[in-house]
Amino acid sequence: MRYAILPALLMGLLAGCTAFEAEPPDPPLAPPPNVILIMADDLGYEVLGANGSLSYDTPRLDALAQTGMRFTACYSTPLCTTTRVQLMTGKYNFRNYIGFGLLDPTERTFGHLLRAAGYRTAVVGKWQLYGNEDQRRLYGRAGTRPAEAGFEDHCVWQVEEGGNRFKDPFLYLHGEPGRSYPGAYGPDLFVDCLKDFVTAHQDEPFFVYYPMVFTHKPFQPTPDHPDYATSDPDAGSDAAYFADNVRYMDALVGRIVDHLDSLGVRENTLLLFTGDNGTNNGIVTQTVEGPV
Repeated sequence: MRYAILPALLMGLLAGCTAFEAEPPDPPLAPPPNVILIMADDLGYEVLGANGSLSYDTPRLDALAQTGMRFTACYSTPLCTTTRVQLMTGKYNFRNYIGFGLLDPTERTFGHLLRAAGYRTAVVGKWQLYGNEDQRRLYGRAGTRPAEAGFEDHCVWQVEEGGNRFKDPFLYLHGEPGRSYPGAYGPDLFVDCLKDFVTAHQDEPFFVYYPMVFTHKPFQPTPDHPDYATSDPDAGSDAAYFADNVRYMDALVGRIVDHLDSLGVRENTLLLFTGDNGTNNGIVTQTVEGPV
């Protein structure tokens, strides 16, 4: 008898279905959000005005903090490579750290995951995950190039070689071999590449990872500073220019926000800003709670 019950139930359900009108289709899903992840280099919590700084001007980042969501109980590691590979892979460092300046080429990154989900992917800014010649020799292996990490386009500093990152930079653009760009300013080129990528893919979901070269030393004058025109990119670092670097970094973030607004895609773009570790220990910042 129990075997006869199942066909009877199915027939009853099918008959019952004819008594109801078909349900209307579900509304179309909202398009997936675009994602731009910006990570400043050697920028501590205390530097931003939104976090109590009295020493520097960061109006664009302060505005984002005021109108967005702040994550005040998140912590990064005290070294740049460890933070980068942890962020990119979602793994704690004891599971994936193979050496300074290296990303294990067997790791699956957020670039791979988002590209597999239909996103167009790009990285601009500081790479430093393949390893220079000394690092590759020291650890007996190479790291990962941008294209191998899930990024279909890149505009970065320091893949196989280093060189200047600010004035007259040595960069790797769009899969081409690294070369110098005399007369250019590295941070401007990174943001220009980011804007071009966003413009080209504004009608499809995009993910841009922007690990900045600011505010890591060498501290040198930016194009907004009167010393820039006569400055030597090989002159080294001067902490007197740190405040200028912070201002310029903030302005670059503002250029990205303004571009998203101009294209009409800002409301569907998740814009994230973080730092990889604390400020250079030679910098003293005055804050509402005292010097840091």
